[in-house]
Amino acid sequence: MSVVARSVLIVALGFALLLLRSVMWRAFAFGAFTPQLVLPIAIFVGVSPDVKLLRGAVIAFVIGYLSDHFTGLPMSVHTFLTVATYFIVRGMGLRVFLRGPWFQVGLTFVASILFGLATTGVRSVFEAEAPFAVEGGSRLLVFSTVSTALMTAIVSPAVFATMRAIEDTATGRRETASA
Repeated sequence: MSVVARSVLIVALGFALLLLRSVMWRAFAFGAFTPQLVLPIAIFVGVSPDVKLLRGAVIAFVIGYLSDHFTGLPMSVHTFLTVATYFIVRGMGLRVFLRGPWFQVGLTFVASILFGLATTGVRSVFEAEAPFAVEGGSRLLVFSTVSTALMTAIVSPAVFATMRAIEDTATGRRETASA
């Protein structure tokens, strides 16, 4: 499978995960326990040695852009933060450490907490204050961020396995061609 076809398939996976998230959120009212399903995609393309820099940045941009439209955020917060997450993970050079599901879960948990706090920070700077006081605001922020991060970490091995299956189509093609 070509690089473009795999990239389109990854974006389609992101779209399907966003659609699943919005349907599940409406049907079951997970509230703060709704996972950030596309964040593991950005992490995977960041740590994958087979994904080139520009390809990963474009994938992160498109899934972040789709995420903004699914969540209704007008400021492109998810676009910016998804691309930033991709570049941070890529810059840290974690691809050599990506071994096993426990590391994937831990990395996704930490990245999701940072993503949630950064989203709140960016929104608090650029959005108008709420016209009403929120009781226990900081506790609510911590609970919401940690619960979303926990659920994202729990579902991340499934997303990583799907991403690995998509990327392994190129490996299978290369092994067949060299044999």
